Amino acid sequence: MTADILNNPDKIMFSIMEQTGKAESEIRGLIKKKIDAFGGMLTEAGAAYSVANDLGVKMGTNAPKRKRLKLSDLEEGMENVDVVVSVKQVFAPQTFEKENKKGRVCSVIVTDGAEEARLSLWHDDVDLVEQGKIASGTTLLLEGAYVKLYNEQKQLSVTSKGNIVINPEGENIKVPKIEVSMKKIKEIKVGNADVNLIGKITWMGTLRTFQRDGQPGKVANIELVDGTGKIRVALWGEHTNLLTRANVGDVIQINGGYAREGLNNAEVNVGWRGTLIVNPQTDLAKELENVRAEGLEKFRIDKLDDGISGEINGMVVHIYDNRSFNSCPKCNGKTEGTVCPKCGNVEPVSKMILPFELDDGFGCIRCVAFGVQAQKILGIEKNDVNADIKLKSTGKKIAITGTARKDEFSGGLSFTCRNLVSDKIDALKETNEVLERISE
Repeated sequence: MTADILNNPDKIMFSIMEQTGKAESEIRGLIKKKIDAFGGMLTEAGAAYSVANDLGVKMGTNAPKRKRLKLSDLEEGMENVDVVVSVKQVFAPQTFEKENKKGRVCSVIVTDGAEEARLSLWHDDVDLVEQGKIASGTTLLLEGAYVKLYNEQKQLSVTSKGNIVINPEGENIKVPKIEVSMKKIKEIKVGNADVNLIGKITWMGTLRTFQRDGQPGKVANIELVDGTGKIRVALWGEHTNLLTRANVGDVIQINGGYAREGLNNAEVNVGWRGTLIVNPQTDLAKELENVRAEGLEKFRIDKLDDGISGEINGMVVHIYDNRSFNSCPKCNGKTEGTVCPKCGNVEPVSKMILPFELDDGFGCIRCVAFGVQAQKILGIEKNDVNADIKLKSTGKKIAITGTARKDEFSGGLSFTCRNLVSDKIDALKETNEVLERISE
């Protein structure tokens, strides 16, 4: 075993880092000094092995398991350390560009019960936040982390060679359990801070840009319901990408929002201290599956106008040839070849574009549905459409939500479908509603 190790200086250095927590640069400096002390007669591996002996580092089968440290044990410059922490707060993910390459980072405040530190999640690890896998209350085992110091606060990062274990199990996992309190919409009051809530999207506005103190900014609004009420939400900065990540009818979880006076009542704002999770896999989210979007206004097709968002229903009278587009598997945005403007190089997935005509007896409008919503309308699971499927889908009565837009070329209206509300419209109920509309 010793002979094998002597031929592998990197393995020796890794063992030193594991058992001492010393930075790689410091260990390389000690190895160089050892080689110089022997007049260059020692190989790099031999010098590394000698340094390991000086530091009491054991090799091979005698090597102890890497020790998990407390946050109080960490010092600036340490590398390859293991630590168990609880997530106390998650800040909004940010995008950046360095050397013509785009990246993402997300800051997280963690604690082990005695001390706090800031954890930086990079690139693909940011997906863990957007997927709801890392949130307030989550326990993390950080393996192979390194330590820096910024503004007198310890900062942890995990390299590509390290690992993040979510909610690890074992008798040595002893960190405080942080409870997250969720609010119902009816409970939210102006002035509430640290607002956490789950709701179903009933309306999505458009992106707006602005200048403040000479700096560009962006904001968008959505509306949520949860069965206890309806509330308007303002999304600031990077959170506006929810417009491309979610649809009307999706469930979102807001963590770390705050409530201000809005147009009618309290309005939840999600800024740099907040996070958004689309369709979280939680019991609270499942309870909203059958919550109807009562706050979403229903429209007759002949009453639609440019920019109106709402629910329409009618009969599918014609289906045009479907097409497809490539989208990013991470953010669902459109890709240019294999490059996503937001996420960089990805393996794009093909999604369907389904144009069709919907008639409610008062008007007829060209609609378009994308991806999963297109498949739901056709009643299929894959992007596999043939003439028989189109024929069977024609004549189907459906209710959809979305937004009406004016076509720049034809000047006519089209309707972008965000969500299939139902494909089992009650004929008698529809007839009664039509009679009520006629009497209006």
